[in-house]
Amino acid sequence: MDTDELKIVRLEGGPRARGRMHGEHFRARIAELLERWGDSLEQGYGVERRRYVELFFQATAYEATTARLAPEVLDEVRGIADGSGADPRALLAFQHVNEEFEWAPLFARQAPARDGEACSTIVVPPGPGRPGRIAQNLDLAQFLDGFQVLLRCPTADGEGEVMALSVPGMISLMGMNSHGFAVCDNTLTQLRTDPGGLPIYAIYRQLLESRTLEAAIAR
Repeated sequence: MDTDELKIVRLEGGPRARGRMHGEHFRARIAELLERWGDSLEQGYGVERRRYVELFFQATAYEATTARLAPEVLDEVRGIADGSGADPRALLAFQHVNEEFEWAPLFARQAPARDGEACSTIVVPPGPGRPGRIAQNLDLAQFLDGFQVLLRCPTADGEGEVMALSVPGMISLMGMNSHGFAVCDNTLTQLRTDPGGLPIYAIYRQLLESRTLEAAIAR
C-alpha cells in the first residue's frame, strides 16, 4: 500500500461510541471487506463464511473470555457492528485474524493449511542522545491490501492517544501510543492457540493503553 494514501480517522468517546463512529464512517468498506473475507475463506480453505463463523464460536471460548477480561474491547466491536449494520457474529469472528491461522485449516473441507504470513519487527534500543526506533512489516492477507487505515483515539484515562493500524471493521492490528509504548505483531504458527484464552486482538488493544512495559505486563 502507498502510505501517502493511508486514511487517518479520529474516534472519540467511550468504547461503544468509538465503535459506532468507526462503523458509521466505514459502513460500505466493512461490508466489502466481510465479503472479501468470505471469498478468502472459500478459496483458501473451502469453508463458507457463515459456516466458519458457526464453527469458530463452537470451538472457542474467546468471546466469554474477552467479556470477562476485556469487556470494553468487546463493547467497541459491538459498537462497530451497530454503526455499520454488519452481522455482529461475523464481525466479531473477523477480529481474530491471527487465530484464523489455527482454526481455518481445521475447518477446511478441501484445502490444506496455507503457509503462515511473514511479518517482521525491527527494534533499535534508545542510546545517548537518541530515541529508540521500532518498525513493523505487517504482511496481511492479500484481500486486505489497500484497506489499511490509521485509527486515533484517546486512551481510557484521557491522558494520551492511541494510534492503531487497522482495516475497516477491526479495532486494531498493531499500533503505538503517545506515551511511547508500541505493540507489534509476529504470528508464531508453531505455537498452538488456547481456545479459552484472551484473543490477540483484545490483548493488543489493552496493551495500547499502557505507559510502560512494566504496566503492560501488570495488565
